[in-house]
Amino acid sequence: MKFLMRKLHAMHTANKEALQSNRAVLADAEREAETIEAIRAQAEEQAEKLRNADTRNHYSESLTHAFRGRTA
Repeated sequence: MKFLMRKLHAMHTANKEALQSNRAVLADAEREAETIEAIRAQAEEQAEKLRNADTRNHYSESLTHAFRGRTA
């Protein structure tokens, strides 16, 4: 009976340590996910600015091409 109790106590201790370790890993993963989400939001914002600039450049190029060789 003593052997069984020692074995159960050892398992309980190991499980408590594993639970603490898992909670620490989960907290790290959640912080990393928040950081990644912020980086993704910045990337989307930058992509939108680049799309708008690309649209303006195409419009400008179209005007240049349409009026090439013509004086005002």
